Amino acid sequence: MAKHRLSHMEDPQVDPFSAGEPELPWSSGDEPSADELDPAGGEEALAAEAGPGGLGEADGPTDDGRDGGYVAPRRQDSRYDAPSTDERQRRRPRRSRRPPELGLAPEQVAALRAQVARRRRFLWALVAIILVASFAAPVASCVADAVGGVVDAVEGVFADDEPAGGWSDAFSDSDARPYFTDAGDAEGEAVLEALDARMEVLLADPSSGMLHELVANHLSDKLLSLLGYTADELGIDVDAWATWYLGQVSFEMDSAYADGGSGTAYAYVTAPDANEIVWDFYDEVSDYLLDNDLWGHYGSADSVALPNAEQREHIRSAFDEVTAAAEPVEPVLLSAYVDYVGGEWVVDEQDLVDSLSDALWLY
Repeated sequence: MAKHRLSHMEDPQVDPFSAGEPELPWSSGDEPSADELDPAGGEEALAAEAGPGGLGEADGPTDDGRDGGYVAPRRQDSRYDAPSTDERQRRRPRRSRRPPELGLAPEQVAALRAQVARRRRFLWALVAIILVASFAAPVASCVADAVGGVVDAVEGVFADDEPAGGWSDAFSDSDARPYFTDAGDAEGEAVLEALDARMEVLLADPSSGMLHELVANHLSDKLLSLLGYTADELGIDVDAWATWYLGQVSFEMDSAYADGGSGTAYAYVTAPDANEIVWDFYDEVSDYLLDNDLWGHYGSADSVALPNAEQREHIRSAFDEVTAAAEPVEPVLLSAYVDYVGGEWVVDEQDLVDSLSDALWLY
């Protein structure tokens, strides 16, 4: 079977770096003329070659009877009619400024319109209020000035009867005459003297009497309600404390008036705050009692631990320290009813006790 062999190229390979000048197509013959190299001349030569029956004209007669050559195809005319530059362009219709009611039910549209109407009414009402307020302010100022003038005139009328420094200043001088509703009223003066005499009797002996009993009972009740033990169980002498307390009390008559068979008298009372003394003592010993399991019985029949002698001494010392630190506070105005009975003015005892409880801070 014959073997196929690849034939080798007879031309040797050319090294591009050592190769000589390339051989042009006409290197073996004559060079082309200028007409051959000129494109225009080449076109004329082609036109000459395409004479009758050639590429330039069509063979045979044409439709109009003329003998012609090749006719190049022509592009069909476009039917697009460009708009004239003088023609005014139509403008787009403007959007409506009405609320977007399209797509809403009739009741929704009515509700929307009602809401807008309410807002308009509110704005108009607000504007009206502002206008009225701006005009009414000057008028109110004039009315206030007029009322102030009337008040000043009324105060001037009563200023002639009232002491210059007020009621309490009327007694800053021991020789000053007490103030009464009617200056020089003998009945009013008698009412004032009745309260003055009764206060002198109550404070004459701080160690006994109705007022001493009132203060001592108050201290006993407060100790039992706050600490759960009586004053004796805590080692506190309420009688001694009541005597000390009443010795700190002073009073000063203020004024009085009478009307027929009754009247009222006033006095300023100065004393330490009894209520504050008890609460300060509670703050000092409450933790001590709890730490020693002294819970108190609070007046019940249950059996509880009582303070021993050492504990009572500690409690009594704390009470004495709180008492020694107490001082009289600002005066309190006391009032008492006075009735004309049996040809003389007599102070109502129950009303005086209630007034003294407030004036001495017994609550």
